[in-house]
Order: sequence, then C-alpha cells, then structure tokens
Amino acid sequence: MAGSVFFLEFPATDLKPQASYAVTARHVIEGIRGLGISEICLRLNDVNGEAFWEKVPLNYWYLAEDRTIDIAIFPTGLGSHVDHLYVTARDGVNLEIVKKHNVGVGDEVFITGLFLPHHGTNRNTPIVRIGNIASLAEEKVSTKLGNIDAYLIEARSIGGLSGSPVFLNLGNTRRIDGQVRLSEGGNPIFLLGLIHGHFDVKENLVDHLTEDSNQAANYANVNMGIAIVIPFLKINEIVDQYEKSGLNLRDISGNDAPSR
Repeated sequence: MAGSVFFLEFPATDLKPQASYAVTARHVIEGIRGLGISEICLRLNDVNGEAFWEKVPLNYWYLAEDRTIDIAIFPTGLGSHVDHLYVTARDGVNLEIVKKHNVGVGDEVFITGLFLPHHGTNRNTPIVRIGNIASLAEEKVSTKLGNIDAYLIEARSIGGLSGSPVFLNLGNTRRIDGQVRLSEGGNPIFLLGLIHGHFDVKENLVDHLTEDSNQAANYANVNMGIAIVIPFLKINEIVDQYEKSGLNLRDISGNDAPSR
C-alpha cells in the first residue's frame, strides 16, 4: 500500500502560532493499518540528493471524524536536512478565490506525486500530470465512501497518487466578465485539494462491449480518466478539528508538537 504525502504550512496569526502538517488520503493510512502494520514509512529526500526513510507510528495520524472525508494529517516540522517545500495554506482555494477569479470548468490543474513504476532509485522523483476541472464541487459525488464533496478533474489518477496535492493554475491572464485581466503578483497557483481516486468502467478485453454477466472473466476495470479531488476547504476543516481536539501528537523528529 503506497500513496503520496505533502506538507502544508499555516502562517502565524494573532490567534495562532505557525503550524505545519503532513497531509495524505485517509484510505492510504487505513489501508496500511488493514495490513497489520503499525508504522507509516515516509520516503523523503535529503539536501544531498539521497532518499531516506522516516517511520511514523500510525496513531500519530489524525483522521477526520467523518469517515467520508478522505483526509489524514499529523503535525510535523521538517528539518533543514530535508529537501522540501511547504504548500502554504493561504494559497488554498476557498469561495472567495473561486468568485474573484471566476474559477470554473476548463481551468487548468496539475497533480504531483508518486509514480510507483518509476519512483526514483536513489531519490524521490515525483511526476506531474496536467488536466482541467471537469466539474466543480457543487453536488455530492458518489464514491465507495459514500456521497462526498469533491471536484472532478480531467486527469488520470493512478495508484500511488492518492493523497497527492492538486493545484489550480489560473495563468497570467484570464477573461472575467468579458474583460481580460492580468494576474496579480505573477502566475497564480492555488491548492485545489488532494487526490482521492478515480472512476473505473468495466470493458470487454476484446471488443469493448457492455459487460455481460455470463462473460465476467473477459472484462477488466479501465480508468475513465476522471479523478476525484477532495477540496482544500475539507483539509482546513480537519486541521480545525485537530486543533480543537486538545490532542498533542508528536512530530517525526521526536519532539512534541505544539499544544493547542
């Protein structure tokens, strides 16, 4: 069982200190637990260009109270020996950004995460997949977890990309209300959410006809090319839940995470 993880930073405010979290999909954590394994192994790159492993106990991860929200987090800081960049929570897509930039179907998105067949021998080598918003999170999406809040994107998700960050790229110029506007402060990239999974369809291995129950052995699951994205607002919601829970999990350096 494998997936992708990214690191999200919340800047300090008048009410809260700066905080950072590792973020992935809940089903990745639960899948590993189902194998009877008690630790998550994170493969990170060091600044010298070599991959190394950090072990994180499963019970350090905080899961959403609502099991239909496919998010898991744990509070952690990364040391200077780790080659990394944080995604900043201030760049998360919220309703204000959607309205201001007229975000909609067709806008470009990209995913970056683990490609299992070529993950990198000596260091992590993430891939990037580019696509478009296929459907906004206006109605619940039916999944194996139940009906969930999610975007649909025209980009092929595969095993290993679960938990990957999905970014919205609005470009240098866009047309809003009939007017062409330049982006403010450079090319605006926002965190749309994280990868939950994708849709499959059963197709005949020979002629692609509709499935016949009497010939089930001749059919295989085929990726439909539409990925499911858990919105950033849900990540924000889970972080709020954790901070209000009073829990004090430990980070991967062995230090206590800041009390909330």
